[in-house]
Amino acid sequence: MTHTASVALSVVCAVAITAGGILWSESRRTEPQPVAPGVDPELRNLLGRVEQRLAALEQRPSAPAQTEIARSEASLTRGDVEAIVAEAMKSAGASAVPADSAVASESAPFTLDGAFRDLRAAEGDERRAAIWAAARKAGKQKELLALFEAAAKGAPNDATAQFQYGQACIYSLLGTQDFMEQGVLSQLADKAFDQALEVDERHWEARYSKAVSYTFWPDFLGKKKEAIAHLQTLIEQQEAARPEPKHIETYLTLGNVLAQQGKDDEARKIWERGYDRFPTDLRLKEKLGR
Repeated sequence: MTHTASVALSVVCAVAITAGGILWSESRRTEPQPVAPGVDPELRNLLGRVEQRLAALEQRPSAPAQTEIARSEASLTRGDVEAIVAEAMKSAGASAVPADSAVASESAPFTLDGAFRDLRAAEGDERRAAIWAAARKAGKQKELLALFEAAAKGAPNDATAQFQYGQACIYSLLGTQDFMEQGVLSQLADKAFDQALEVDERHWEARYSKAVSYTFWPDFLGKKKEAIAHLQTLIEQQEAARPEPKHIETYLTLGNVLAQQGKDDEARKIWERGYDRFPTDLRLKEKLGR
């Protein structure tokens, strides 16, 4: 799986955390809209659509007169969030799974322990999605989630165990259409990421997922400030370590958030810092007009 696809799924998860809370609260006032039947799309196609839907965070107009329009379009509406989560839920229920997946083999039927073991060792998001899809098909999703919860409770000082529990909550969230359940799972995921950061403040995935989710919260909740703080922390940590491709996303995201707030000079400085470390990245070059 490509790095871009992996980060895109992180964004899906982040949006899901936000959407779970927003849709849960709004569902008490309005009837939720039904999710369309699944059509078994491949996960990579979903990620492509999500990247397009979130293009406002990757685009910045070159003409000053277009800036206000771009900032307005950069904010997702409730409908946008519903659509993204609905697409993710449809994909999560897809029946297609990778050929090398043990859960897909007729000679190796789904087992709870096997799925738990495979998920903890899985290195690709497509494989994780396939295993969770098999768990749902077998009616074992809640039992599988319970194993991750038990693992996290049994190892409170293991940041990876905490993060994996949060990740498991997200995959479970994507597999349900119950807004109340989405709300509970979103809060559990956010709390698990917090616990991971308490154990290991340098856990990149936990902090980035949390930061991105906060960029989607309504402005009046004040989460943008926390998002910026988390992204600034990530940059400080990244610049004290060996460069990794995923680090590019932090510079892009923080710069975009600042630009949306009208802080163009600060945004450019962030992109410049990223470009200094990743001079071949085309997105950073585009941001800087090079």
